Amino acid sequence: MILLSFDTEEFDVPREHGVDFPLDEAMKVSVYGTNKILDCLKKNGVKATFFCTSNFAENAPEVMRRIMDEGHEVAAHGCDHWQPQASDVSRSKEILERLTGRTIQGYRQPRMFPVSDTELERMGYVYNSSLNPAFIPGRYMHLSEPRTCFMTGKLLQIPASVTPWIRFPLFWLSCHNLPMWLYQLLVNRVLKHDGYFVTYFHPWEFYPLGEHPEFKMPFIIRNHSGKGMEERLDMLIRKLKEKGYAFMTYSEFAQIKLAIVSPCYNEEEVLEDSAARLTALFDELVAKEKISADSFVLFVNDGSKDRTWSIIKKLHGTNPYIKGMNLARNVGHQYAIMAGMMTAKDWSDAVITIDADLQDDLNAIEEMIDAYTQGYDVVYGVKVSRQADPVLKRLSATAFYKLQHRMGVETIYNHADFRFLSRRVLEQLSHYQERNVYLRGIIPLLGFPSTTVDDVIRERTAGTSKYTVRKMFSLALDGITSFSVKPIYGIVYLGGIFVFISILIGIYVLYALISGTAEHGWASLMLSIWFVGGVVLLSIGAVGLYIGKIYKEVKRRPLYNVEEVLYDDQNK
Repeated sequence: MILLSFDTEEFDVPREHGVDFPLDEAMKVSVYGTNKILDCLKKNGVKATFFCTSNFAENAPEVMRRIMDEGHEVAAHGCDHWQPQASDVSRSKEILERLTGRTIQGYRQPRMFPVSDTELERMGYVYNSSLNPAFIPGRYMHLSEPRTCFMTGKLLQIPASVTPWIRFPLFWLSCHNLPMWLYQLLVNRVLKHDGYFVTYFHPWEFYPLGEHPEFKMPFIIRNHSGKGMEERLDMLIRKLKEKGYAFMTYSEFAQIKLAIVSPCYNEEEVLEDSAARLTALFDELVAKEKISADSFVLFVNDGSKDRTWSIIKKLHGTNPYIKGMNLARNVGHQYAIMAGMMTAKDWSDAVITIDADLQDDLNAIEEMIDAYTQGYDVVYGVKVSRQADPVLKRLSATAFYKLQHRMGVETIYNHADFRFLSRRVLEQLSHYQERNVYLRGIIPLLGFPSTTVDDVIRERTAGTSKYTVRKMFSLALDGITSFSVKPIYGIVYLGGIFVFISILIGIYVLYALISGTAEHGWASLMLSIWFVGGVVLLSIGAVGLYIGKIYKEVKRRPLYNVEEVLYDDQNK
């Protein structure tokens, strides 16, 4: 995700260098540069956020109209850029909302000076982008501040992007003065590490400053200004688009488009109730501006034999949140989740997977979203109470996790398939082409920043669980054999034990022959044959299981086949 922004203000930089510069001349420079920026954005078909001072907005109504007409976001940048006041937080919002007729959701303090988060939250701002956490002595020396997005109360802080570790800034000055290949290399480094990139420029950078020595601008500001900056911005946008990165406004970023993927197998008894509960949850999260209004629930029908798919189709026709996906046949829980995630990743910013019976804690979903805004790409729902589960399921589940741990499978204890995944995690997951899908083992291997939230299990509202003890045993076996070779080593160790036992038996036999106490009989012989024979068959079976998995991987058959997708007019 690319968050491109422009501090759209009256041109006052000459005043910083002792040059008296009137407002009308300052506006000519800024208006010229803003139009050049808009031309570049329109040419490349991308959206950006314009942080506008009320001074600029009042003196350039035509440009403001063009910004809005071409689909860009308007955010607040104070009133007078040269002399910011504490009251600008409220005044600039009021003026911009009056002039634009839009709700202003974001704020950036002029020159990225400190600003009161309490006042921003009181005025109803959704996000603040007034932090450059760089390693630059002066106003950008913020080494103790987080370098990625974080929450302060209800306010999302969106710092400008800096490189990991050394915190090298990648804002406008860097783009002016670094070779473009190096700048783009650093940008790619941030994208790989953080999953998104935040940067900002100014309209006056796109004015030919080098032709105006009377401005007394230093070289690092004049360098590549005007046409050179147009070309650099165009190149940056094109290179990022070629790599498949999406451009979005800051408000779109602050309100993520969430997809909940829910696999369904014979869930006709609970589906309508689950849809109603998820709808109520989405309405609440949209009202809190935690997610965008176009977030959705994707029910994945895994070859159900009852009315599950017909109910999903009915819900899709009456509920704008509900989307549907019908698999051609029953492929199993893990494959169904994978199918839903790989489909939803192209339509959303993040995905939460949850079983259709909604026994998992829906209250944890908001906590997952908050964790995402704090920089976590993976959030696991960890069961803290299983009182709602039957005794047998509780005992088998506990044994399941302990067995996995003993076998060396790297999983999250007491975590099933209730989890939050960002789009960049899903993109990486899509490269895992293995046939033996065990998501609880694969996802921790991806290595993205992760955390956990508490998941209190509740009773089903209707119907019975389709996850039987047999299926849990099968899942455990798949997980162990897909991520651990300890069973093979166990066979080797068992063979060593039998060799040792055979030596002891050999010593006993020799002693019996020498002492003349040997008795002819068949009991011990039969016992040994049956015991050893059982161990041999077990060993052959374990080896055969691994060979079978290799056989399935080599054939490279699709994990699933999609019969139909219900996503508005995108039916397939």
